[in-house]
Amino acid sequence: MNFTSELRMQSVFSVFIFGTIFILIGIPIFLEWLRTFPLPTWWAYSFIFFWTLGFGMMIRWFWQSKTITVKNQKITVEYNYRRKTQVFSIKDLETAKEERISTFSTPYRLLHAKFTNGFLEISEQEYTEYEKFKKILKV
Repeated sequence: MNFTSELRMQSVFSVFIFGTIFILIGIPIFLEWLRTFPLPTWWAYSFIFFWTLGFGMMIRWFWQSKTITVKNQKITVEYNYRRKTQVFSIKDLETAKEERISTFSTPYRLLHAKFTNGFLEISEQEYTEYEKFKKILKV
């Protein structure tokens, strides 16, 4: 079975919007802090908090984004922005389990696979072809 799993556009969009909202919240806080510069220092701390949270979340998410290809009993993980590739053989699979976390609407499902040369985590909400991964890893 050959297939490629990529990021869902809904996930990319929601992280981008969430990060942008935090960055946009920080802009008026920063402008107000500049206007009343020597007085309230909590404005500066609020600005630093929102901007760090917004940018940090977006950078971390994009840094960890990956494209996963399954072909000829090998799983190839290409990290999109790191220029790094990992290759796992399905026969080197040590453990595989699915974790379910209950949320408000639907359960968040996360697939953990440990190989002899590393590990792989795939969530149903962020990546396509989740069910095919479950079938290949026999979870």
